Amino acid sequence: MMKIYMCKSEPSDKRYCFVRRHKSPCSYPLAHGVPVAPKLEKLGDEGITLDLDEVSGALDLPDLVGNIRNYLIMRKALAKRVVEEFALGPHEVVPTTLMNSKGRVHADDYVTLNPHGKSECLDTVRSEMDDDDDDPAVRLFGKFCLKTLELPTELDLFRVKGIVVGYMYSESLVAFLRAEGATNFVFHDVALS
Repeated sequence: MMKIYMCKSEPSDKRYCFVRRHKSPCSYPLAHGVPVAPKLEKLGDEGITLDLDEVSGALDLPDLVGNIRNYLIMRKALAKRVVEEFALGPHEVVPTTLMNSKGRVHADDYVTLNPHGKSECLDTVRSEMDDDDDDPAVRLFGKFCLKTLELPTELDLFRVKGIVVGYMYSESLVAFLRAEGATNFVFHDVALS
């Protein structure tokens, strides 16, 4: 039986850098799987700049940068291999610069992966849903379950409609990241129905 894992891009270790805020017209698209290229073009930017939160995190650079924005910020070399070797479907790779509290570049070898869209495979009957009839989602700290027959089995990385934070990873992508020793990825088994 297939396995799916979730990673929320949360920090796994206080020694790793962390991003708390990013106020920009690019925030919504990057957090929700909407194409960001039109926003970047309108701003005249080729990428994004993120400020490190040196109170919540330190300055060590992991392969996955923890953040509360639901961004998938990865080291450029690792992201390149993921894009080349795994199925992501429509997506963008956005150059990302990390800035320290002194306004200096801390790292410029990162990108933010932006898989487009959200799969509709949430089992709302078996999940702990909020009370929003217009845009139902799994409630804060609620448990959820995905419908096996509706999973996008052709994808190795995807978002799910109704789950506000986190990405779903295929078993093969998780095995690859673990074999590579990729840092700051915290995976959780996902319940399937």
